Amino acid sequence: MTAAVFAVVAIAGFLGHFIAADRKQAKRITTSSKVISLLPDIAAFKDLAMFCGGDSLDAPTLHEVEFSNVGRESVKPVDIERPCSVRFADGVIVQAVVGFREAPGSPVEMLEGKAIPGKAGRDVQAPKILLNPGNSLIFYVVVSGSSGQPVPSLHADGCHLMKESDGFRVDAGGIPILVVAVLSTCVALVAAVSAVLSLL
Repeated sequence: MTAAVFAVVAIAGFLGHFIAADRKQAKRITTSSKVISLLPDIAAFKDLAMFCGGDSLDAPTLHEVEFSNVGRESVKPVDIERPCSVRFADGVIVQAVVGFREAPGSPVEMLEGKAIPGKAGRDVQAPKILLNPGNSLIFYVVVSGSSGQPVPSLHADGCHLMKESDGFRVDAGGIPILVVAVLSTCVALVAAVSAVLSLL
């Protein structure tokens, strides 16, 4: 009986921790990225080149970086300390535009003139705009001479930024409680089975 009570208490503790953690992550933004080489990496096309403003581009690539609000709450402009941005460790940003998508699968509306380049030429940011649940901001960035992946960032009050591939994660603080809950449940089941067998 004691083991059963302890199991119930432990499970209740874990559920309480989980609910509290879920509330903290009500504003969740996931990021995903795709890259396309704008010149074929084939020896037969070695003389093929791409220019912008008279300058030759070095292995130009097109990066598509999406920020999606998958949480239950809106991210408001007043919440945002530093807006959605994309940074590259090397290379130079040739051109960048930002699009807005109302919901997954809906058409992308380009925000004309809304991509704000950084001073170093390796980062670009979007304006502070309202992102309701289901909304997305999408960066389309042409980069010259970059060999790395873009690094997305967002600093907003109460907002958690994660990669789309991360999926669901249990908060580290809840792991000990989960372990205790599982062990206590096992002990309670063993005790219950033993009690039943003793009556036979």
